[in-house]
Amino acid sequence: MGDILVIGNGFDLHHGMKTNYIDLIDFMKNIQDDINYVDKKIRDVFVPYFNNDFLLYCINDLKYTSNKTWIDLEIEIKIIIVKLLDFLQSESERKFSSIQDYKNYKYSHNINDSTQRVLLKDIKSIFNDNGEEYEINKIFITAWNTIDTDEVMKNMEEQLSDLESILRLYLKYAEKKYRDEDKYKIDEQINSISPDYVINFNYTDTISEIYNIDKGKICYVHGSIDKENIVLGYDDKNSTQEDIVFKKYYRRIIKGTDKIEWKNMHVDDGYGGYHEKNIHFYGHIANHAGIKRIAECYITDSGKLSTRLWRNK
Repeated sequence: MGDILVIGNGFDLHHGMKTNYIDLIDFMKNIQDDINYVDKKIRDVFVPYFNNDFLLYCINDLKYTSNKTWIDLEIEIKIIIVKLLDFLQSESERKFSSIQDYKNYKYSHNINDSTQRVLLKDIKSIFNDNGEEYEINKIFITAWNTIDTDEVMKNMEEQLSDLESILRLYLKYAEKKYRDEDKYKIDEQINSISPDYVINFNYTDTISEIYNIDKGKICYVHGSIDKENIVLGYDDKNSTQEDIVFKKYYRRIIKGTDKIEWKNMHVDDGYGGYHEKNIHFYGHIANHAGIKRIAECYITDSGKLSTRLWRNK
């Protein structure tokens, strides 16, 4: 009876890797502050992304601490997008007393506007800092003096794509320099599982490199470094057209990440039924959406669920 192993970021952390959310943000902050922090060739790879809106928000405003996780980043991405959409909606509903007022209106706000201050201050690709006010970049103003909402959201989608590139480049070129190599080795307890199928919520190849598991048996749910299709975004069942491009399930589709093969979740008994498989979760937060989804489908198909939660990260 083959087992299934489902791994999250705690799996990589257990093997000494610097794959925490804070590791990425600290690295990006350090290479911006100190040109000698890393080799020039590596730093030059990241320079084009220094002004990424999401990155600057994390560095400048998010009070990141050692207990922050990738879920916290996803929440912040959602907050930014929702606030921006609210702002665009409020501007589209603005009333003018005359045609002249409409033509002369400047899309700017006082810095003391508490409801929008964080948004206006951090989304630098859209808003210009004019001292006391934050004004929308003129490239997003149409010939009719209205905000081009489609172009604004297209810009933010590009910002998110660039953030995905930052993470991929960090994992590919930088992370190895800071990991604890003494921990990057076989853990006998994990090795004893000998899974037939691995559902990998990470972007790395730790499981195949250390435990010599065939990549054909690994499902990279959120993409992988090698395929350059890693996914960031947020989970939200309330689907709207305005923010769909920032949601994980949509980004998984457009980037062509692996799909969980449910045929690998069971063993056909040859009589029209199934043998149950043990499913091991390692390195996940217990309420992770991926765990819930896997458990729901597994229970639905077989009526049984045998699980073991190994490491809660």
